[in-house]
Amino acid sequence: MLPGLLASHKGQYVAIHGEQVVDSGDDKLALALRVLHKVGNVAIHVGRVTEEPEPVCRSGVRREVRFQET
Repeated sequence: MLPGLLASHKGQYVAIHGEQVVDSGDDKLALALRVLHKVGNVAIHVGRVTEEPEPVCRSGVRREVRFQET
């Protein structure tokens, strides 16, 4: 989808559901909320249309996992 989106939505955020662009806009959070209101609580992808890959975001939360021997 990227080549077509670069031609039509470059620099904007797009919301994708079911391999279709549902909506687009300049504000990622507002777009996500608007789309979830339209389509309900379903899986969507919201991302900015650019030629560069999106940076990886990490929460910074670390958990210690301990295994108990039985």
